[in-house]
Amino acid sequence: MVKPQRGYTLGMWQRLPQDGNRYELLDGELIVTPSPLPVHQTLVARLTVALSSYVDAHALGRVWPGIDMFHGRRTVLEPDVAVGLGPHARRLRSWKELRGPALAVEVLSRSSRRYDRGKKRAVYLAHGCEYWIVDPGARLIERYLPGHAEPSIHHATIDWQPDPSVAALTIDLAALFAELQ
Repeated sequence: MVKPQRGYTLGMWQRLPQDGNRYELLDGELIVTPSPLPVHQTLVARLTVALSSYVDAHALGRVWPGIDMFHGRRTVLEPDVAVGLGPHARRLRSWKELRGPALAVEVLSRSSRRYDRGKKRAVYLAHGCEYWIVDPGARLIERYLPGHAEPSIHHATIDWQPDPSVAALTIDLAALFAELQ
């Protein structure tokens, strides 16, 4: 496994091994996290299905788990789930073409908690992206909106309505977190 360090560029990041670890760049800092645990991946899968069903049913765009989001030459993030809106999102050939997702979701883990709540959150919000932090331990979602100082905390349900002409998607958090250890 490559050790985390500073001073990385996009070119260096592109040459990293495909060894099952997640490699992200955050303002030139290489962030290395191990493969996610089953609880993490179950939540990613459930959110991807819920968001995809809604986005596809209303032809709003696309939903992807684990994409590369490029923010300049020194930042590449990989949200657990990302939603791109509009016809452009449905025709992407490369992640570099993505102008920025409308929604980025990170599921907390011990190895990512500090970055997810800190620098990564700042990057997503600076690019006008709604940002959710899913906390499996507390069984809640923190929702951050660009231009808002504090998150809203959701314990029972979370509504998402990217297009006001379409009814909101409501995700039941008891069902999302059901049968997870």
